[in-house]
Amino acid sequence: MLNEENIAIVYSVKEAAQVLGISKSLLYGELKRNPLFPRKMIGGRIMIPAQKLKEYFNT
Repeated sequence: MLNEENIAIVYSVKEAAQVLGISKSLLYGELKRNPLFPRKMIGGRIMIPAQKLKEYFNT
């Protein structure tokens, strides 16, 4: 999902894995192991808020 400036506000698991430079399966494993990893369920899909993902890795 993009905002008015065409900047992603949420990522799918595939997109987030690409941004992080890891595989989808590694990211799914992290999501399963770590309840603090930012995510939202939208229509049965795991979506990762872009800003929360940045904050998570900057702390």
